[in-house]
Amino acid sequence: DMLTGGPLPNDIEEYIMFDEEEAEIEILFYIINGNKRYKVKYKLVITRSEEDTYIKQESLDYWFKSNINEDWNRVKGLIQSLAHENSILPKYRNDELINLYKDANDFIVNKKIKQKNNQSLMFSKDLIDLLNKNFGKIDEDYEILSILKHYAISNLFIIDNQKLALSDANIVLPMNFKNYGENRGTTFGVMPIGLDNPEFLPRDVVKEIEKSLIDSNKVISEIIPELRIEMKEIKFQTSKSGQEEVQVELFSCRGDVKIPMRYESDGIKKIVAVVHLLIAMYNYRSMSVVIDELDSGIFEYLLGEILEILEKRGKGQLIFTSHNLRPLEVLNKNNLVFTTVNSQNRYIKLKNIKTNNNLRDMYYRDLILGGQDEVIYDKTNSSKITRAFRKAGE
Repeated sequence: DMLTGGPLPNDIEEYIMFDEEEAEIEILFYIINGNKRYKVKYKLVITRSEEDTYIKQESLDYWFKSNINEDWNRVKGLIQSLAHENSILPKYRNDELINLYKDANDFIVNKKIKQKNNQSLMFSKDLIDLLNKNFGKIDEDYEILSILKHYAISNLFIIDNQKLALSDANIVLPMNFKNYGENRGTTFGVMPIGLDNPEFLPRDVVKEIEKSLIDSNKVISEIIPELRIEMKEIKFQTSKSGQEEVQVELFSCRGDVKIPMRYESDGIKKIVAVVHLLIAMYNYRSMSVVIDELDSGIFEYLLGEILEILEKRGKGQLIFTSHNLRPLEVLNKNNLVFTTVNSQNRYIKLKNIKTNNNLRDMYYRDLILGGQDEVIYDKTNSSKITRAFRKAGE
């Protein structure tokens, strides 16, 4: 939400550990724009007070080189915005931005409004529009902000369990799609399609979903032989604004047999929900897809097949969490990160891995015997668990 200019979630306080006052996140981006290369570090710090939770600090630093063969230039600060400060750092950037406004106070007012609404200053529509309007008159490196915002809006898709749980409960199936065509990259989004109670959708949205299903079925029929997904138009109506709307329902089809999507397995519903984004990630370098618990409901062997293909040939980026250990057998060790029981160092990469090691077996060994810098599993005692079950039933 921050990169798109939107506000922080209402439950942002829950992102801070109960015994801490702050939470901090740093993200590193790599940007290629023509011959120019940027390495960008975005940092966000949120703080909890007795009254509310707010953005304490937002900063963006970057490295630059004009072609791939050069070394990175010394790190520069683009913008650092601190809570309760009227100006930004570094000072010369503050002066540059203020000069773009007709009234210097407008910049201060804009900053305070974003602070009050828990929104990003640097990715706000007001500032981005102003920078684009003055492009050529200011430092070209400000283009980083527009590039990252465009990426967050059109090329970064995050799918969490909260969204997919609606399909498990047969309420809606969140159809994620991104269609490329003559207007490349202009049609994308998430459209919830009713499973138990089909809803009316705008005609133009239905066309986009139909277009995405054509591509999706090419992959789905190979992943699950003979399976295809069809969308049936049930009723039509005209909205209050005069727009044509269509009531649609999704069906799972094998040969001549059709069943409503709500009766399909959770695994197939998940594949249908995300497959079009995986197609985009496979074909386009700028696509990033983040999926929570990708393995949930998906047959283990099939999961490995999909991941192996995406790792070897996919051009974009897929980030996912998994409880299943099948990914350890098919993915490169450098692409794997493991959770620990240490809240101060939650994620690590396993060390002492040799080329001929079976990573799955090695992980099991480390669960039992240790051997990593951090404990990756709190050991349990089967006898105590058995006794607990018995006592609980007395």
